[in-house]
Amino acid sequence: MLRDVLSKIPLYTNNRYPDWAYFLLWDAQNGECLGCRLQLQNPRGAVYRGKNWGWIDHDHVTGKVRGLLCGSCNRKDVLAKKEVF
Repeated sequence: MLRDVLSKIPLYTNNRYPDWAYFLLWDAQNGECLGCRLQLQNPRGAVYRGKNWGWIDHDHVTGKVRGLLCGSCNRKDVLAKKEVF
């Protein structure tokens, strides 16, 4: 299912992704970080991007989305170092 969702998300442009991209990824990953499986904050109705907020990870060369990561995994850039698919 995640592969299908990734194909729907546009390339990274204007320094952001549309909000619906985050919602699709959160649902496809069951609210878990793709790197460490930490339960991420539900984005629906969230007004505070707290400790467990997810970040959309993308390839900085191609702009393609790889998945949703917690802040710690995003800083480690874990998906750039391993093949997801």
